[in-house]
Amino acid sequence: MTMFNGSQTYTAIQTVNVSGGTTPTPNPTPNPNPNPTPNPTPNPNPNPNPVPSGSCGLMTANNVFIGFHNAANTCSEFVNGCSRSELLEFTAKTFTGYSFSCANHTFHWDFGDGATSDSMNTSHAFADTKTYNVTLTINNGSQTFIAQQGVVIGNSTGPVIPGRIIPEVAFSMTSLENIPKLYTFTPAVSPASTILKWSWDFGDGQKTTATTGADQVHRYTDFGTFIVTLTVEDNLGPVKTYTREVIVQPPHRRATR
Repeated sequence: MTMFNGSQTYTAIQTVNVSGGTTPTPNPTPNPNPNPTPNPTPNPNPNPNPVPSGSCGLMTANNVFIGFHNAANTCSEFVNGCSRSELLEFTAKTFTGYSFSCANHTFHWDFGDGATSDSMNTSHAFADTKTYNVTLTINNGSQTFIAQQGVVIGNSTGPVIPGRIIPEVAFSMTSLENIPKLYTFTPAVSPASTILKWSWDFGDGQKTTATTGADQVHRYTDFGTFIVTLTVEDNLGPVKTYTREVIVQPPHRRATR
């Protein structure tokens, strides 16, 4: 039905039931939020794995090393000069950046003379006057690291560098029977894994430098006694020197010392 009141036209609508009754059409309920905020994108990883609070980090030569000293603290990883049969105290040490408290660690010492130990702190005495290469194998459950330290037993004194390997150095020599004054020098360096340079001084003004431990052949111009020196170097410089007297004589009188 359409009505007009002189200023406005209004149309009323009524739905009629076929059985005679009527049912009004209700006005639709207005949307209280015509511009709803869309649902946020779900977190693709709602439960990320947390970083373990006890994470150890990485053991390196910059943060783990071997410490040792005698009872009087007159020799240590910083100062040579420990005596034969003197009891030394060894311990695993760390620099800033690593701590053994981060996890359970296992320790295995090899003192280079057949003796071993399996604790963080231990003691040992060396029987001979020489340089021993001590190794310490450490495991924290996820990494195995080997620390190394040269221990000089004898009268050598002076500063040393923790972790530096000090090899045993020597050489032998043989003469060629048919060629007077000609000798072959064979170095014996153990361990030689860190050695980068072998410097020879044959005592007659002649010198040579090699980058391997190869034999050196040298011919002297005169007979006589010569002091031959072999110095080995690592990446930090000269590490050890061995000197030997060589007597250069005619073949029937040859001798060495």
